[in-house]
Amino acid sequence: MQKKLIALAVAGLASTGALAQSNVTIYGVADASFEWAKVDSAAYNSNLDRGRFNRVNTNSSLIGFRGTEDLGNGMKAVFQYESGVAFDTAGANLGGGRDSFVGLDTKFGNVRLGLLTAPTRALGAAVDMNAGATGPGANSSIIGKVLGGNAHVAGMSARTAAGAGYAVGDMYNNGAAGYNAGFFDTRMSNAIAYISPSFSGFNVAAAYTVGENKNLDTNNNTAAEVNTSGYDLGAWYNNGPIYVGLTYGKVDQNRDGATYAGCANAASATTCSADESSITRVAGKYTFSGGHQIAALWERNKAEVNDPAAVGFAAPGVNIKQVTWGLGGKFMVSPALALIGQYYDADDASISNNAPDGDTEVKLYQLGVEYSLSKRTMLKANYTKMNNGKDTATDFNVGAVGGGFGSGASLSVWQFGMRHTF
Repeated sequence: MQKKLIALAVAGLASTGALAQSNVTIYGVADASFEWAKVDSAAYNSNLDRGRFNRVNTNSSLIGFRGTEDLGNGMKAVFQYESGVAFDTAGANLGGGRDSFVGLDTKFGNVRLGLLTAPTRALGAAVDMNAGATGPGANSSIIGKVLGGNAHVAGMSARTAAGAGYAVGDMYNNGAAGYNAGFFDTRMSNAIAYISPSFSGFNVAAAYTVGENKNLDTNNNTAAEVNTSGYDLGAWYNNGPIYVGLTYGKVDQNRDGATYAGCANAASATTCSADESSITRVAGKYTFSGGHQIAALWERNKAEVNDPAAVGFAAPGVNIKQVTWGLGGKFMVSPALALIGQYYDADDASISNNAPDGDTEVKLYQLGVEYSLSKRTMLKANYTKMNNGKDTATDFNVGAVGGGFGSGASLSVWQFGMRHTF
């Protein structure tokens, strides 16, 4: 019955001419888990303690449509539309927000236009030990961030009230608005990308994004001047058991001093995102005979605020640097049963120009088991724990606990679920 319904849907598209010259594939992932989550807030934020609670998480489930048209002479037109699906509530619907593009494939390389995964994000996901690089234990919960990224920016007020200083992570961040992942570990909007052909396993790629938020010059407009743009460059080698890559990305808001009018002093708990953020990432994975794997990642994140005088720091600016590294592994007990584990550590940040460094280290631990019932269906169980330093309030990326738990919290999740691909 299911195949008949899909066939009817495809036939309906064809009747409108949508498939007259293209081959279309429908694909997706249905991934859901039952979870026990726990939040232990720091003693100075005990009023924010949430304790243990249960939930169902749909772990980046998706549905997508992709197609190609052969244009001849080794050239193809390609397209993809991919949407997130949250099917754990009655109001579940297609959420969009995943890789969607139109482009050309040629013998000289491929070009894409749309909402894209850039090289840095692709490299981080490639060395994650979780199927689909998703769930609370995915490395995207911690990599690519400065001072916890965009997670819980209002925690500073509680720290100040307690007389323990303020949490610098609540003032400057390089997070992508609305996400608990760093900018370079989310998809690039309004982007164009080039991916080279493979030369014996070696590839290069470049992506450029425009913010589409340019204002008039402040001499002619009362609004602050902003004109965001960014790029992401990568090279990788993927041949046989070896996968290794190197990426560099930078985003610049290109704004003037008037922008800081909305950033009050430290006591206000107002967040000012960084003027410039950049990341250098190197990672690799080795696959042994039998499917066993080891992986490692190292990165250096930088964030710069050019006019901190408006928020209580002395000129010329605040530069923040933070190194994150991690190790992962997979052991195949049998062809169907895998044990996975990974550990990631965002070291204490280095903050210039008289701003307090604080305790900004974040640690992520995960242990799990995956059992394949078939090539497309898997059962999984894992335990994930994240420990925040007293001046950070980082949350998980996929499956965030939310709730404004304040800085210094410890988060943990037991997860039991099923993953099916089609």
